Amino acid sequence: MKVLNVYLLLWVTLLFVCPVAAQQDVKPMTYEQFKEQKDLQTDKGFYTVYRLNDQYYLEIPAEGLGKEVLITTQVAHGMDAFVSEASGVIRFSEGRNNTVQVVRNRLTDVSADSTDVCMMMALKKSGLVPIDYTFPIVARGEDGKSVIIELTGELNNPGSGLFNVSSYHWLSHPDPSRSGVDGWRMLDKGVVFSVTRGQSDYQSNPQTQEGRDIATRYVLEMVIQQLPENRMKQRISHPAYGFETIGVTEYDTKKYVAQKREYIRKWNLTASAKEIKKQKRGMAIEPERQICVYIDPVTPAPFAECIKNGVK
Repeated sequence: MKVLNVYLLLWVTLLFVCPVAAQQDVKPMTYEQFKEQKDLQTDKGFYTVYRLNDQYYLEIPAEGLGKEVLITTQVAHGMDAFVSEASGVIRFSEGRNNTVQVVRNRLTDVSADSTDVCMMMALKKSGLVPIDYTFPIVARGEDGKSVIIELTGELNNPGSGLFNVSSYHWLSHPDPSRSGVDGWRMLDKGVVFSVTRGQSDYQSNPQTQEGRDIATRYVLEMVIQQLPENRMKQRISHPAYGFETIGVTEYDTKKYVAQKREYIRKWNLTASAKEIKKQKRGMAIEPERQICVYIDPVTPAPFAECIKNGVK
């Protein structure tokens, strides 16, 4: 019995001492191997899109890694309006074991009012950013620096990922036979996928106790677009603004108090006074300095006027 206990103790000790085997590193295909696949369609852009039968791939350029990317999912056609709660700003970055990491924009900046180097270093090291999920790198780009990931599951699965719409009942469980990717179109530093979702749901009338299946069909637009790096100075958030916020932990080394504040970084919606003067003179202004807002011609005039005033 004593010998058995000694062996058991030795086995447990080795279990804790021996390093855990690393996750198997699956080597991506080379660009040549990826391109030689039969029936592969290519649409070049800032984000190059590849289609292989019913599979869809996205190439993220090296200059797109680590940058702010807007992800949105919304109903473009259908008897309802919906924008996914998962819409927001993310970052793609290359991670371990040949993966692309996705991080939501919850970055925390740390500021201090002291030159205490030790305190500043401690605060910086405390800000690890959680990784939301990862994509396996299917292949490397032609330059060897860009990465190619598969988006098939993201486009077809309503329950998770970049284009999660599971919170909306009429989109949460589509019928595969009535759903699918219709196509895509390129944007400035972005791409929009058009996806049809169709499903049936049983709905009963509580008064008559009768029910029937209700069929619905929507066309969703799923956007991936890198955001411009130009931005206004940070300002403290206010409920009336409605902009995505950045959490900032401000540490007072005199009072030894840490408080978190929410700030917004709003891209320019309107031209500056200097740019307006240029416009009046017929001079061109930098288009990347502005966000253009387009109003559908069918919008009633009173509503259009309200939209213009709201933007201003």
